[in-house]
Amino acid sequence: MEFLDFLVLGAKAGSDLPTLGDLKSWAKQVVEQAIYIVTIFVVCKFLIKMSIGKIVGIIALASALVFAVRNWSMVTGWGGALLKLL
Repeated sequence: MEFLDFLVLGAKAGSDLPTLGDLKSWAKQVVEQAIYIVTIFVVCKFLIKMSIGKIVGIIALASALVFAVRNWSMVTGWGGALLKLL
């Protein structure tokens, strides 16, 4: 079975194979990069129009989104606590 894993996957079984934690980290990184790309595009669009207030608002929104992605368990905990208060 080990030979088949090496032949198909190109690695020894149990070593150098991706885990669920690696996949979760990769997905977080992709979402963060998507937020950054969209933010840069929108900021450039508003920079052409010289809308400084909108640029500051977009940057604040993007930083809040990146914080939420990086600290998802904390943000959902805040949401749960807020719902318990209501």
